[in-house]
Parts: sequence; structure tokens; C-alpha cells
Amino acid sequence: MTASFQSRPQSYQDATEREWLIGNGLGGYASSTLCGSNTRAYHGLLVAALQPPADRWLMLSFLDEK
Repeated sequence: MTASFQSRPQSYQDATEREWLIGNGLGGYASSTLCGSNTRAYHGLLVAALQPPADRWLMLSFLDEK
């Protein structure tokens, strides 16, 4: 899978206005902004559809490296 953009985000504001989403074909998905800031309630790295299409659970919101 490849992704291409017309231009790179020039600021944090630009990066938070652009989003990505990857579905798994079973009703679950991963989504966030380009900079990894979850600005919406449905953003998450692992959102599982336990009883598709409506029953979705946020399993992994973000990862933090120390």
C-alpha cells in the first residue's frame, strides 16, 4: 500500500487537519491525523467491531514511547 500527498504539511495545524483511515474488512479500523494526534472521538490505532456494523470498541488509542 502506498500513500501520496500533493504537499507535505507545513505546520502542526495542517497535520491535524489531514487524516488517514485503514479498514480491516471486518468492520474494524485504524485512524488518526498525519501527526498522530487523535483529534476525534473515533480516532484510534485499533478499533474493533465486535458485532458489526454498529458495536465498535476502541482497544488501542495511542502508543507512547519513553
